[in-house]
Amino acid sequence: MKLKVEMTLTAESAKRLQETGERLAAMNLGDDGLLAAAILMRIAANYDRARQAKAAGTIPLENLNAENDE
Repeated sequence: MKLKVEMTLTAESAKRLQETGERLAAMNLGDDGLLAAAILMRIAANYDRARQAKAAGTIPLENLNAENDE
């Protein structure tokens, strides 16, 4: 089964995903909980890397604009 999810992240929502992932990881919810935590934390990390790359001028990202970094 494939699942495609599209979402718009801001710096604040990426931070919240990271925090939620950390809380899930600390709850000892078993393998499924750790998988969910890892996914949330990876999304947040990918957003942060993309934001840094855009700021450095490394890659052009049309969907990652300055308005999202408030």
